[in-house]
Amino acid sequence: MNVKIKDIKIKVRAILDELVTAGTIGKVNADSIADPLHLKSASYPVAVLMPTLISQSLHSDNCSHDRVYTVGIALVFNNANKADKMDEIDDTVETVMDYLDERLTLDGDLQGGWVEPTTTQPYTFEGSKDKIAVDIILNIHTIRQFSYQGQ
Repeated sequence: MNVKIKDIKIKVRAILDELVTAGTIGKVNADSIADPLHLKSASYPVAVLMPTLISQSLHSDNCSHDRVYTVGIALVFNNANKADKMDEIDDTVETVMDYLDERLTLDGDLQGGWVEPTTTQPYTFEGSKDKIAVDIILNIHTIRQFSYQGQ
């Protein structure tokens, strides 16, 4: 079975929901493409699941492609209480990354693929200093099988 974008989004959302249950993050926003730094939430940090893109598709033989799906997750922190905010951000990002590292194949759904998570530096946007965000970028490597007609 070839993994599709919808399958990846469902699995990543489920992992983020587990992090909410564990108390690592406060909420998941996966149904909106709103500016993550202008979110209003009663519970922080908020994980904003961004749209998925296919960042690479390489032909590996006559019926396989190595494909990389890139999923962005913006972790948005409330910056109202600025004391020790960087410690909170560092601890949360580390916990999320550790959790993702434990799920390298999205629980076996990638069939020979793996997840490669990385992060950005914390950032704010002009006019929105009350929120700080860190992006977690998931490069999800898969092997897609195709059957070519006429070969």
